[in-house]
Amino acid sequence: MPKRIILFVAIALACLAADQATKVWARRALGPREYSVVKKVIPGYFELRLAYNTGSAFSLGGKTGWAPYALTVVGIGAVAAIAWFAWKTKNDQRALQVALGMLAGGAIGNIIDRLAFGKVTDFVVWKYGKHEWPAFNIADAALLVGVAIMLIAWPRDDAKDKDKEKDKDEGGAKDKGAKKKAKAS
Repeated sequence: MPKRIILFVAIALACLAADQATKVWARRALGPREYSVVKKVIPGYFELRLAYNTGSAFSLGGKTGWAPYALTVVGIGAVAAIAWFAWKTKNDQRALQVALGMLAGGAIGNIIDRLAFGKVTDFVVWKYGKHEWPAFNIADAALLVGVAIMLIAWPRDDAKDKDKEKDKDEGGAKDKGAKKKAKAS
């Protein structure tokens, strides 16, 4: 198996394992009770609180009964596309392979929740003043960081490829010039 695929799979499995382990912990430590236990990690900024999301990011579509099924199908399609992109990467595109692994691991983590529970387990809550961001989980964090790495790595890799092509073209032109001089002599 190519090293690029081993890296992709290893990152995906690490993200998936971290996500599922923390979700099991959250369901046990923070619920199920009449109310969710809140663990204030940094009071006023960061806490752990069990929440369930039947929709997509920020609970969009959560009120519809079809959302978990549709999101599962979309997620499976996304994982297939991510795996295809990972297969197409070049060996020197490690950052892109890591990013794609994070995307796959995060997507699979949330797919497992939707299939097993019909909803995604969230438990991380960031706050600032009176503003509170929607609860999320390790899979969501892996997706976000994976996209950020990809946005940085992809243009950088494209620029490297263009530089290699330019060097190759210039090298070829130099070789042709040297051959013409040799023939003229």
